[in-house]
Amino acid sequence: MESGASYGTQQDLNARGSVYLGGVPDYAMTYGKYQEGFSGCIYTMEVQDSGAIDIGEKAIRGKNVSPCTR
Repeated sequence: MESGASYGTQQDLNARGSVYLGGVPDYAMTYGKYQEGFSGCIYTMEVQDSGAIDIGEKAIRGKNVSPCTR
């Protein structure tokens, strides 16, 4: 499990665009920092008190995505 927090006066997530989970459409977007995407399974995503987000339903698109098995 991974988690993180942003402490201080900022309480909002304002990405002003797309949020990429697991990889990006073009790795040049990372200025060479990352050369490959996430490999594994993401079972649940939650932002603050949102509850579990169905990322399969909310995703705009995906690439090289397969169903996870538990």
